[in-house]
Amino acid sequence: MEIWPYTPAVKKKLDKMGIWRPLLGPQALYIHLMGSNPRFREGLFGGARGPGKTEASIALGADRIENDHYRGLVLRRNARDLADYEARCEEAYQCFDVQVRRNPMVLRFGKNSQNTKGAVIQGGHLHDLGSYIQYQGQQFSRIFIEELTQIPSELLYKQIMSSCRSIYPELFPQMILTANPGGVGMGWVKKRFVEPIDLRDDEYSKTVLDNGDILYENDRCKWWQRRYEWETEEGENRLTIWNEILDKTENAMAAKGQEVYRIFVPATVDDNPILTKNDPAYVNMLEGLKATDTALYEAWRHGDWSVFAGQVFTEFDREKHVINNFADIGTTTEEFEDAVKIISMDWGYSDNTAIYFTALLDGRPVTYHEMHGNKKLASAWGEELYNYLNDSDQRIDYFIYPDDMEDKKNGFSSPIDDIQEWLDKLPMEKIPIMKKMSREGGSRMIRQQATHKYLMKKPECAKIFKRCTNLIRALPNLVYDEERKEEIDTKTDHELTNPYDGWSYGLRWLAERKEGELLRKSELLHNKPIGVVSGRTTYNDMGIDPADILRKQKRDHGDWRTR
Repeated sequence: MEIWPYTPAVKKKLDKMGIWRPLLGPQALYIHLMGSNPRFREGLFGGARGPGKTEASIALGADRIENDHYRGLVLRRNARDLADYEARCEEAYQCFDVQVRRNPMVLRFGKNSQNTKGAVIQGGHLHDLGSYIQYQGQQFSRIFIEELTQIPSELLYKQIMSSCRSIYPELFPQMILTANPGGVGMGWVKKRFVEPIDLRDDEYSKTVLDNGDILYENDRCKWWQRRYEWETEEGENRLTIWNEILDKTENAMAAKGQEVYRIFVPATVDDNPILTKNDPAYVNMLEGLKATDTALYEAWRHGDWSVFAGQVFTEFDREKHVINNFADIGTTTEEFEDAVKIISMDWGYSDNTAIYFTALLDGRPVTYHEMHGNKKLASAWGEELYNYLNDSDQRIDYFIYPDDMEDKKNGFSSPIDDIQEWLDKLPMEKIPIMKKMSREGGSRMIRQQATHKYLMKKPECAKIFKRCTNLIRALPNLVYDEERKEEIDTKTDHELTNPYDGWSYGLRWLAERKEGELLRKSELLHNKPIGVVSGRTTYNDMGIDPADILRKQKRDHGDWRTR
C-alpha cells in the first residue's frame, strides 16, 4: 500500500489493519525522509518535549531488521537511559522474534535467535570521553543517538559518525538523532542542524523558491527551509517548516549527485495527539513551567533554541549588548584615544585562539575587535598582532594573558615569549604592559562574576561590536556544569568556551583594578603616530570621524604635513 503522501485517510486504513503507524505531521515526515532517501545522512528530530521522538527512533530501527547484514548502534548518555530504551524496544519489537540481552543491550532478530547470522541492534553509552573511542573501527549502517545535545563537541560527534558506514547499497549509512534545546552541546547542535547560517550576522543570499521554500546560501552551506503542509485527524490544516542542509565544506570532494545532506524536523507536544489526549497532566506540567522557569518553558514547550535550561548568561541580549560601532554609543575620537585599552587572549593550537580588543569607557568595557582561529603557532599570532598594532594609531595599554601561556611547551620558549618577541618590535609608545591572570584557583568563577557584572551593569552595560561574531555566538550558548552547579561546563565545545575565556580574562582584570591604577599617565601618549587606519579595522568602521583625529593632531602638534 502506498502510504505517502501520508494523509488521515491513509492512517485510518492502517489503523484497521492493526499495525503501528506514525503520527500525522512531523513524526511521519521524519520517518519518511530518513527511511527512504539515502542522500539524508543525518537527521535530527524534535526540539521540544513530547512529540514522539523515541518512538520515531524505534520505528526506524525496525525497518531494516529483515536484512541479515544490518548492524545498528543505539547510544544514550548513561546505562539507566539505555535500560529504558531497551524496555521500549523489547515491547515494540516482540512481533519480530527478537531476542534481548542486557548489560549492555543487544537485540538479535530472526535467525539470530538461533545464534546464527542475522540483524543486530546493540546499545552503548556516552558517559565519558573513553566511550567515544570504543566505537571507532566498528561498522554500523545506522547509529541512533538520543539527546544529541549531551555530546559536548562536534568533534566527538564526528568521531562517532566515522563508524556509520556500509558496504551494502540498500543499507545506506544514517545518523538518527533526537534532541531538546539545552545541554552542554547545544551550541554546536544548533549551528549544525537548526540555524546553520546566522541570519543576523553572517553574509548570505536569500532566494524564495516557486513552491514557497526558502534557500539561504553562503560560502559554507546551502540551507533550505522546506514547507510541509499536513492535516490532523480532526481536519485542521497545519504547517511544519523543516531544514535541509548541504554542507559545502564536508562535501567538497564529493562528485555531483553524491553529496550527502542533513535535515532537522522540528516538533512539539502539540503534534502528538495520543499524549495530549491520554496524559493531559503532562501538558499541564509543561504549561506550569511558564510561571517558574521561562527559559525551560520556551525550550520544552515550544522548542525555542534561543533560550534554554542551564543557560549561564541569561542576561545577554543582542539588542542591549551588541552595537555596530562607537557612533552607536556616542563615543568621540578623543574619548577613544584617552580610554584605557587592553588586549586579552586565550591561546590554543588545536583548540581555537581567541583575542579581543577592549576599551574602557566611563567604567564600561567596549569590545571592538576580534581575532580568532586555530592551527597557528603563537609566533604567528605575535606577528599578526604586531602588524595590526604597527599599522594602527591605537595605543594598547595592557596585554592580559592566562598563566598557562608561560609554559615552555617546546623546551625553549613559551607561547607568551613568542608573542612578546614580536610586540617588543613595536615603537616604545605602542608596547603594552603584559599582565598575567590565573587560570585555576577560582579563576573561572571570578571571570564568570565579572562577566555577569559587566553585562548587567547599570546605567551602562558592556558592549560588543557586531563584527566579534564568535564571541556573540558563544555567550548565549554557554551552560552550567551539572556537577559544579554554579560554574560553566568546560566540556562545552571549545569553539564556544575559547572566545569566552579570551574575552573574560580581560573583564576579570578590569574588574579587579581601581580606575586610578588603569590610567597610564605618560608623555608618550602625546607622541602617537598620525594615520587613521587601524589594521583591518578603520576608524570609519568604528564610527569615529578620521577628520576629527587630524584636527586634534593639528591642534596639539601643529600641521602634521610639515613635520
